[in-house]
Amino acid sequence: MGGKLTAFTTYELERALSTGNDHPDLNNENIARLVDEIFKGKKIDKQYYQQTIVGGNYHNFDLDVHGAPLLLQHIYLLIQFFSAAAHVVNQSGHDAERILDVGCGTGRLATSMILLAKIHGVKEVIFNDLFEEHTEATRERLQKCFNTSSDCFEGVKTQFVNGDFTESISPKEHRSDILISNWFASSEVADYESVEKLKETRKRFYDAIAKNCSKGGVFIESVPESQIAGNYYHLQRAKVYAVMKEKGIMEGENHNIAINDYTHLKQDYPYHIRYIPAHREHVQEITPHGFSEVYSHVGIQGERIKSKLPFWNFYEDADVRSILELLPLEEVLQYFVRHINESILTPKISSPYAKLSRTTVWQKEG
Repeated sequence: MGGKLTAFTTYELERALSTGNDHPDLNNENIARLVDEIFKGKKIDKQYYQQTIVGGNYHNFDLDVHGAPLLLQHIYLLIQFFSAAAHVVNQSGHDAERILDVGCGTGRLATSMILLAKIHGVKEVIFNDLFEEHTEATRERLQKCFNTSSDCFEGVKTQFVNGDFTESISPKEHRSDILISNWFASSEVADYESVEKLKETRKRFYDAIAKNCSKGGVFIESVPESQIAGNYYHLQRAKVYAVMKEKGIMEGENHNIAINDYTHLKQDYPYHIRYIPAHREHVQEITPHGFSEVYSHVGIQGERIKSKLPFWNFYEDADVRSILELLPLEEVLQYFVRHINESILTPKISSPYAKLSRTTVWQKEG
């Protein structure tokens, strides 16, 4: 973490600071204000970050509604990467029998995950989240969708484990063949009390990922793409860096931080901080833990729903279940591509407002 690979050139900074200022998240003055609001006079250690900032962003907040424009895209990617991961594990000499969802949230992808597990012969799925209200919401929506009070769905066993992943998940009980981190969950693994604490927290997380991944197993990780110059997350990273460097905050890691103002969403805590290193630096962060990059995909996030889909309700898991049970996976993928194009407004990749995400399959050494 840190080093020459990630230094912004003078040209990059000048270009970033002069771009996107009509967007509140990219406005230089807004970012300077947010840095002061978040960091001035505060000790942002791991506990404060998890409970006040991350918790304040998600408690009593309707993630289904807010994430609706992304849902179809995420199911589409999950199908693709789930199938690829199962194949990679199989090629290493054993079948994928257990999956661990790290940061499951309120279970927006849980129904898809259960049905994909069934299709690929996976016997068990473990749902983990920092907050008990999220793991319980995941359990309840699965029981509702599959009309059962059991924790076994379509023959797939489940566990629901709440708490910090590094503390609540253990190799003895939870080692899995496929680990999945969606919705930028790993970007919320941080401690901003100091650079040393941040590095230590990130290292501990990937140590735990490695220890809980079987030999030849895979880790599927979705993170903000901030390496490609000129896109939303690259601009955020550069602008935050310029402000924090001037103020002497988190020197050595302030080039990897994004900040958002969610005041308009009426959340318990109005701001958010994510750790979003450029991909080339993230490779250096994760490979020492015994992982190698197998495949990586960069896509543009949907901005908003431009029209309602026929026979589709973005908030009903039963619709997801019907589609995955009725159609072969190839036809499901075609269905999603067609309806994503018809119904989701997506900015051009050249736009500074284009939010790019990167999903990577990492394989643990056998």
